[in-house]
Amino acid sequence: MLLIGSGITVVFFLLERRGNAAAPASIAGVPASGQAEAQTHRAAAGTPREGADRAQFLDRLPAEIGTDLIALEMEDHSVRARTALGGELVLMRMRDAVAEMGGLNGMQVHRSWWVAGNAVADVKRDGRNVRLILDNGIEAPVSRANVQLLKDAGWI
Repeated sequence: MLLIGSGITVVFFLLERRGNAAAPASIAGVPASGQAEAQTHRAAAGTPREGADRAQFLDRLPAEIGTDLIALEMEDHSVRARTALGGELVLMRMRDAVAEMGGLNGMQVHRSWWVAGNAVADVKRDGRNVRLILDNGIEAPVSRANVQLLKDAGWI
């Protein structure tokens, strides 16, 4: 019985989180007028929600952390999105998050890290190990297989 209740809770959470417009207002937990206000607020804040070159992943981020994406880091079965204003844990696979990056300038530098190209401040080497130092001070590991790709791209 507890397992069924937990599953239903997760489904409702995901529907609300995605802002599923097809879901009835009573299921999503937000009146239709509230959903429209939230979308209007986002557009007024300068974060466009439409466009062919827009990364779909940015739609998953809450407005309070913005969309100035620095990096994605895999944590267990989720992805930690790091922006200039903070971070948010998003329940999805890293592979799916990277696929939703769209036209953003960035690269998956490790199986558990995606980094925005404009967020790299420095490169740290320790023998064969390479780490990217990001604008916010975080160090992102680079897999040995990706070192040459990053050199070719002019990142290191």
